[in-house]
Amino acid sequence: MSQDNLFEAHNIYKSFGATKALADVSLTIRSGEIHGLIGENGSGKSTLSTIIAGVQKSDSGQMLFKGLDYTVSDSAEAVGKGICILLQEQGTFANMSVAENIFIGSEKMFVKNGVLSVSAMMKAADKVLNEIGVQHIRGSDDCESLSFEDRKLIELARTAYFDPSVFIVDETSTALSRKGRGILYGMMKKRTEQGGAVLFISHDIDEIMEFCDRITVLRDGCFVRTLVKSEYAPSLIKQLMVGREIGEHYYRNDFTPTMEEHW
Repeated sequence: MSQDNLFEAHNIYKSFGATKALADVSLTIRSGEIHGLIGENGSGKSTLSTIIAGVQKSDSGQMLFKGLDYTVSDSAEAVGKGICILLQEQGTFANMSVAENIFIGSEKMFVKNGVLSVSAMMKAADKVLNEIGVQHIRGSDDCESLSFEDRKLIELARTAYFDPSVFIVDETSTALSRKGRGILYGMMKKRTEQGGAVLFISHDIDEIMEFCDRITVLRDGCFVRTLVKSEYAPSLIKQLMVGREIGEHYYRNDFTPTMEEHW
């Protein structure tokens, strides 16, 4: 492993019954980079990212993190080792407070003499939310009363608290408003500035070219190619995604924020 490689996946296979979700896929994420992962639906993007994050296991292959063999039994163990994922799906519990969702699994740090200090946990949640730029949500709020986007912001606060070395963002930006995207992009930038990395999964070609240092394309569960910035071109990325040349308007891009607006 070179000094710059933070995470490596080699020859990853994953099948669901007769369906091959991943076939001999390899990926390298470098320290200080935002690495894009793109492909059509069913290309294997989410399968690969959830394997890295410990949500599910591969059938075979090897992963390395900071030069050492990386094997985790679940997502909690992955978080403990320094890899967090922000999933497309809802990742908060409606019957819990914002603070309980942020610190789930870490409540013991608020226990004194065997008693959980709810006020201390609420105060800590407010601090984390403020640090990422969220003032309209408080630790004492009930998650059930919040919108889908606000609950995604809670997940961002949870990620900020865990301070991972590798932050995986799985198709989340489209669920966020302009302000929410700004918070996400700011967290991504901070992660790379601190020597960590981001694996950024998006179907939006404009967005992924704007923010990513390199882009890996998957198609039908297989690795196709990794592009560097000098190779970026929407037509090439689309061709790699589908395996043929396609029309200019095959994809509708809804991406509007720019790097300058948020960074």
